[in-house]
Amino acid sequence: MKNFLIIIHIIFLFIFSCSNKNKKNPIADLSKILGYSDQFFMRTSFSNFENRGNDMETLLKQTLQSTTSKAYCVFQDINLLTIIDEFKILSQKKLDVKIGLDEDNREQIGYRILSEFLSTRGEGKRLLIGNKGDSEVYMNICVIDDRRVFLSTAPPTVQGFYNETAFYFYIQSNEDGIIKKFAQTMDLITNGAFGSSKQKLNQRNHFLIRNADVGIYFAPEEKPIEFIQKRILGAKDSIQMYTTEFFSNKLDSDFDTRTFTDISYELLSSPAKFKQVVGSQSTSLAIDPSASGDCAMNDYLGITCDSSKTTGITSNNPRGLNSLIYLKKNGINPNIFSSDFPNNGLNFSLIDSLSSSPMAFISSHPYSSRSNSSHDGFMITLEDRGLVSEVRSVYDKLLSKSVINITPTGIQAKNLEIVISELNWMGGYKKGISSGFEYLELFNNTNQTINISDWKFECGVNGIFTNVFTFPKRTVIGQNQYFVITDITSDILEQAHLRTNWSGDDKIENGLTDQCRILDNFNTEIDLIGVLGSPFQISNSNQGLMNIDNKFVRSMERNELNKLGNNLTNWHTNSNNSYRNNANIKSDYLDATFGTPGYSNSPVLSLPSYPRNIARNLLINEIGIDDPNSNDQWVEIYNPTDTDINLALNKVFLRRDSSCSISDGSWTKTIALTGVIQKKGYYLVSRASASASILEIANQIDFETISNSNCIALTISDEKEKSPQGIYVIDFVNIGGAGSRENNSFVTVIANSSYSRCANGIDTNINANDFSKRRKSPKSENPCSPPPTTLVINEFSDGATNFDFIELKNLGTTSIILDSELKIEYGSGFSIGGNLFQYAATGNTLSAIPTDGVTIAPSEIILIVESDGNIPGLRAINGFTGKVFSLNRTSLMTSGSSQLTRQNQARLNYGTINWSLTPTTPIGSFTNGTMFLRNNFNFNTDLTTDLSKWGETNSPSPGVNNPN
Repeated sequence: MKNFLIIIHIIFLFIFSCSNKNKKNPIADLSKILGYSDQFFMRTSFSNFENRGNDMETLLKQTLQSTTSKAYCVFQDINLLTIIDEFKILSQKKLDVKIGLDEDNREQIGYRILSEFLSTRGEGKRLLIGNKGDSEVYMNICVIDDRRVFLSTAPPTVQGFYNETAFYFYIQSNEDGIIKKFAQTMDLITNGAFGSSKQKLNQRNHFLIRNADVGIYFAPEEKPIEFIQKRILGAKDSIQMYTTEFFSNKLDSDFDTRTFTDISYELLSSPAKFKQVVGSQSTSLAIDPSASGDCAMNDYLGITCDSSKTTGITSNNPRGLNSLIYLKKNGINPNIFSSDFPNNGLNFSLIDSLSSSPMAFISSHPYSSRSNSSHDGFMITLEDRGLVSEVRSVYDKLLSKSVINITPTGIQAKNLEIVISELNWMGGYKKGISSGFEYLELFNNTNQTINISDWKFECGVNGIFTNVFTFPKRTVIGQNQYFVITDITSDILEQAHLRTNWSGDDKIENGLTDQCRILDNFNTEIDLIGVLGSPFQISNSNQGLMNIDNKFVRSMERNELNKLGNNLTNWHTNSNNSYRNNANIKSDYLDATFGTPGYSNSPVLSLPSYPRNIARNLLINEIGIDDPNSNDQWVEIYNPTDTDINLALNKVFLRRDSSCSISDGSWTKTIALTGVIQKKGYYLVSRASASASILEIANQIDFETISNSNCIALTISDEKEKSPQGIYVIDFVNIGGAGSRENNSFVTVIANSSYSRCANGIDTNINANDFSKRRKSPKSENPCSPPPTTLVINEFSDGATNFDFIELKNLGTTSIILDSELKIEYGSGFSIGGNLFQYAATGNTLSAIPTDGVTIAPSEIILIVESDGNIPGLRAINGFTGKVFSLNRTSLMTSGSSQLTRQNQARLNYGTINWSLTPTTPIGSFTNGTMFLRNNFNFNTDLTTDLSKWGETNSPSPGVNNPN
């Protein structure tokens, strides 16, 4: 069986080598691996130059493919899909697979996918997590069949393998010792024993593999920090260290001074003649979490210090400093290498590297006291001159790319030396909930490290810029490096090089920002992106569509990094169509946020097509405004589509602002809409105090008074919307013209009534065109009949008691439907003094006109009378049997102390349209109660206001055509 498997794997090697002719195979001879020949090799991958992420990935993949029975692994994190797929294959083969991950990454994509095929519960669980809290899993190890080992200082993630400087190793041996030691450690972790809960392994630490002395120490059980401290003190000629986290500051609790258990203290105490340290950018800026700040830190950063706040410290051993700053204050100037992400676990030291007894120590964990107590990690020790020489060459390369004595202020730069390569200007969505977690990515176009301390990042509107943030003191960007900055409160990214205060998580204005730029120390504009007057949000195809409709939020990415950013053709939206291509985005945002922060931008491709949120089709169809008598304020929403729309699922909100002043993103009232609006259906939101007829048909009753100067909006999400054209806005209506307007248009309010669209559901995005005053029609089709201009005042009388009447006649050829818009107005000249009456619904306290919808047929005459007592007498005059409506007023022809007979004009009015049907000059002098005024002809052919066409008589003709 074993020989058969060997043959199969040899065949696989042949196939793989044929399909990868131009790729170096990290495992030189797979047949030897299967035969368990002794083998050890070490490789290095750099973050921004000589990156061998592909080799690391291939080596780990091939190591897993060689599994015949058992694969136990532990990683800080994992998101490389090729590696995850290999674990899935092994699981499908029913092989013994166990994986341990850091607790902090439980919600990330690697754990998500692995948990789909590896059990996470019960005694037989195969996927475990550990080191909750401040402790970390800095191990990245796979032990295969208890014979072969892959290990790396970087995790198998896009960030780790392809964006961090890392050592990686392959070990196989027939000797049981070192492999057994790895196997025992993996067995402990993959059975739940992480960090300080593991037992100490009483196994030999040093082995000869192919005549190379190799040692292995595991943190925390073997306290590797103590091991290296002793070697530092024993150094004779030189000490060279590279560190990405230097928090080993072991302080004496009584005097707050460093002690012999601190590496930096030992480094200063060592008799070695030459001492040198290279640290990462984040290491140089971070503050020791175990100690408070003091003036020495401020002095290092170039900040004025308040000495009154520095109590209980000594000048030689100040608290609050990380070890790099401590070394600087004591004469060892650290060099800074900027290119790595800040949480890289790589730390290594060279002791007497050019002597006859060289040593190298490569750690996957930081130089921290936690590595002796709670961090999981490994330290490889090398005493073979050839291997130490390889480590020395790595150190020399990092040293050559680093800078020393970084000044607190930056340099003056040239145009496009540093450019904005990616900008997530609108944040993201965390499981469907909007956030303002923006991020900025810069790129260094040069082959030099550039100091950008005190540089500024600004964004603006119409050429007026405001500062988003200023880069901290001693910030540098390495050559050809992608450098990611985000707000200190942001949790959208897995890793960022710098977290600074953006003064809030919504600093870049979503709806208005049209340009952003970088200024150097001399306020020279280094890079400018965007076009004046063209906000990012409306430049969807070029500058980054934050697509609220489907929750796919995209960043804007630069096509060519050495060309101007104020040319829209040099930008594209992120073209990745899956979270799997965006591995530096936290998993909570993966389904909603696309971007490539920290590594190469996505390809310049046409965007994937996503369905538009169907709720975008909804309309505010009718508004009941400012009805003080019945409190019938309401908003009708219309669904013009052929599909039912779930309002809650599509995150639809109805909003009102009392002054329509929304530039600060605040609204007087915002309510989440619930339920389903049927296809071609209506949804009504009303005040709770509305009349019973409205409440009976309302879908929600938690809205407020709607009146002049208000604005009403439908939005997707309850985000801070600041513009009628904002990305969240579905529909926007301004009532009365105050404040913010859509296309500078608004609904003019004449009087209390309903304003609706005509035709039903038509939207031109110009409020004045779309809405007009019409008969109320809540939850039904809006009335769109033209104003009834063929209806005329045919006769009116200010007569004796019980004989006041107004006669109306339809002179047209089609029927007229009366509604609440119809008024009879009177006044002097063209200055209308008031309403004689307004056709209104039954029950209105001002009149007793019947419910809207009375039809007047062609040539039909109707009477409007003072009170019920008028009706018998007026019907008796001509035997009139037609429609008679009573106002139930004291005097039909009187309004207060002004009598209509003392005026000289009356007209019919419908909404904003009116037509005069009485003369504009006085007809005569009348005495109330003794004279009748009538027109002396029919208006069928003559709609004139000529005074000669009017006369007076003592013989009224109510209900019939007037005599000539």
